[in-house]
Amino acid sequence: MRYVEKNMLDLFRQFCDAYGIKNPNTGDKLLVRRFFNWLDGEKKENDAFYLEQLNEIGVDYKGSKTIEVGKTVNDSIVLPYEAFIVPKNNEGLEVYKDRVIVANLKFHGNLPFLIQKGLHVDHSIPCDKYDTFITQNPYTFDEIADNDKLLKEKEEIFDEVVNRASNKTPENQKW
Repeated sequence: MRYVEKNMLDLFRQFCDAYGIKNPNTGDKLLVRRFFNWLDGEKKENDAFYLEQLNEIGVDYKGSKTIEVGKTVNDSIVLPYEAFIVPKNNEGLEVYKDRVIVANLKFHGNLPFLIQKGLHVDHSIPCDKYDTFITQNPYTFDEIADNDKLLKEKEEIFDEVVNRASNKTPENQKW
């Protein structure tokens, strides 16, 4: 089972256990809506906790020398500040266009490189003006460097959740 799929199932079970929901019906739109509202509340709490941790260890997540890697408009913690973002996709980030860097983060040893796809050649964006790269996911170094793989996995799982929630077959009801 893929990491993100397992994580989503664990979260759904945690939600159902917390609210005493026995034999949850994933086709129940109200239940699915309650689950996503619960996730949103959990995200806000987790973001606040994460920002506290960054403050405690002296990480400047607000400044213009910081880049948040592999996030979207839905899960970025730096958007309210001056930091830059190297997003998984640009949806919803139009208003932040001056702070969005459309590139892939790659590494040569421990040195980060931002690689932009050009019409004729790829080129590297110097990273020396940035001193902090952050992400708040439990990913390995290699996974962060190849966030296209993670994005595809999350999209597949989201599609599966939507399909199972909208198709009321007995198999999907058990899921």
